[in-house]
Amino acid sequence: MKIFIADDSGLLRQRIKRFISRLPDVRVCGEAGRISEAVNLIRQLAPEVIILDIQFPDGLGFEIYDRVISECYQPVTIILTNYPTKQYQRMCRDRNIPYFFDKTTDFEKINQVILTLAAKDQQAQEI
Repeated sequence: MKIFIADDSGLLRQRIKRFISRLPDVRVCGEAGRISEAVNLIRQLAPEVIILDIQFPDGLGFEIYDRVISECYQPVTIILTNYPTKQYQRMCRDRNIPYFFDKTTDFEKINQVILTLAAKDQQAQEI
């Protein structure tokens, strides 16, 4: 399963990559720290999962999601943010984004979600 990381913090992207690298059948196919870069790379790489921050220097991460989804491409999206506000949670629900995690308290939940998604992906390939 290919995963793309969109976060403006290079240190956090590295941490996520180290975290994910221990999981079987999963690889980080790309990463970006700006919205336009993320959109272009996601279009090229077609990851099954996007780990997406909300706050970027050039706008909100929801713009990445909206631009990719507008092209009828629907990767599973995991929001990982330092801003777990009700407003952003509502924006996720409005977009049917299934996973919304706080970077400070929920970081470890990413592994479990990815393991679950990878198992479903493996089952689908076997059918």
